[in-house]
Amino acid sequence: MRRSLLFLASSLLLAACQAPPQSALHADDAAVGWATSALLELRISSASSAASAISSYNNSFIGRGITPAKAIFWAYGTPSCRTIMDPALTRRRYDFTAKVPNGQDLMLAPLVQQGIKAVFNVDIHRGRLDRDVFIASVAKNAKSGLQPSTQTAGRKVDYISSSNNSIKVKCTHAELGKLFSALEGPLDRPIVDETGLKGEFAIEFKYEGRLEEASILKALQEQLGLKLARGRRSVEMLSAKKLPGKAG
Repeated sequence: MRRSLLFLASSLLLAACQAPPQSALHADDAAVGWATSALLELRISSASSAASAISSYNNSFIGRGITPAKAIFWAYGTPSCRTIMDPALTRRRYDFTAKVPNGQDLMLAPLVQQGIKAVFNVDIHRGRLDRDVFIASVAKNAKSGLQPSTQTAGRKVDYISSSNNSIKVKCTHAELGKLFSALEGPLDRPIVDETGLKGEFAIEFKYEGRLEEASILKALQEQLGLKLARGRRSVEMLSAKKLPGKAG
């Protein structure tokens, strides 16, 4: 019978996430973990279907039918093109659901990070390497769809979704790095921001169809007036290595 992992952490996130697990995770288990309080919640269970998708909205994250590797990509804001990933973390698929209280969005990614480390026994660190990249600039004579963020009241919107045939980004207060992070995965190449644009923007980008490089670049220029060109730069890379024991 499928078992699920339920994390219930206190508002002291880091302290809660360092609590010892109640039992070990074995290769044939769906997932096993610990529980502390009901303010934060993270569930990890064996994949319930063959479908695979990731979405996040303000205070929640949902990953369906994804590997620990893909959960790491999201939790650290780092796509596969910026990651040196242990193959052991790419084999089995799980369902992930994480939620934090409204207004505590910054706690969401660290909650998922600590859960991944504890459940799958992963060592994760960063370093810099030379890589082939896309260099972002403002396209000449192109109409920009970017607008400086002016929203001062009301609910903040921070929505990013990607699948095999679509990319959707809608943010009311975001630096361009959030947009580029959402595009690096589908493009499978790091993006270096050399636009010179600073501050937060209201960003809305939609792409539907096959994830083809030329089509995505065209949509980005037409919708937001941003151009991506190939080049080579030193970029930060994430290394994730599975330690002995526990499932991946």
